[in-house]
Amino acid sequence: MAVPVQPGWNLIGNPYGGAVDLADIDVQVGTGIPVPWLNAVAENIVVDGIYSYLGEDWGGTNEFASAASAVPGTIDPLDRLLGLCQSLR
Repeated sequence: MAVPVQPGWNLIGNPYGGAVDLADIDVQVGTGIPVPWLNAVAENIVVDGIYSYLGEDWGGTNEFASAASAVPGTIDPLDRLLGLCQSLR
């Protein structure tokens, strides 16, 4: 599944029944060849991080996760997360 994004902050979601690890996401710029998430991070295409609001039930706090952290970031089913796309070259 492809999700088009623009430079800047993007709200993306997971339509699948299971969690998707950030490291399992490929990033494609235009008609270029898709590259793994961490390669896109190294090439300064995306920022290795996702932000989510946990809601009032969890104290109204925010959460940050990344593919390179000790507990790798995931996008859970039906979650919507905010991520930063640095550039689309």
